[in-house]
Amino acid sequence: MSDLANKDADVIVVGAGALGNSVAWHLRQKGRTVLMIEAAAEPARQTTQAAAGFVVYHSGVHKLSWGRELGVVQNYGIDFYTSLSERCGCDIGYGQVGCAYLFLTDLWDDWQEGIRRAHEYGQEVEVLSKQRAA
Repeated sequence: MSDLANKDADVIVVGAGALGNSVAWHLRQKGRTVLMIEAAAEPARQTTQAAAGFVVYHSGVHKLSWGRELGVVQNYGIDFYTSLSERCGCDIGYGQVGCAYLFLTDLWDDWQEGIRRAHEYGQEVEVLSKQRAA
């Protein structure tokens, strides 16, 4: 019988990547005891590629099917990691950067709805002139 069978926990979180750690942290903030199970020797060594989707503005622009709810989740993720970085007092590897889309063809018109929705979700989107982009 594994040691896990002897642990008392309110919640078991499988995976100690960015999402698993975030879930565990929030549960602890709510007073829950959490048992985390991770396949790697250390946390966040096999972090999901999807995790970045919740700390960057992008669903409003190119994932129109995601809708308002995931726009809210992304805003929360950016606010959460910004706050965590400021409160930690050490380098946690988080920094605010931008995301750029370059249009060299007539696809520009196809992206207008995404840009409009990103603004609607409260996401920071700046359309650069040709001169500014240069």
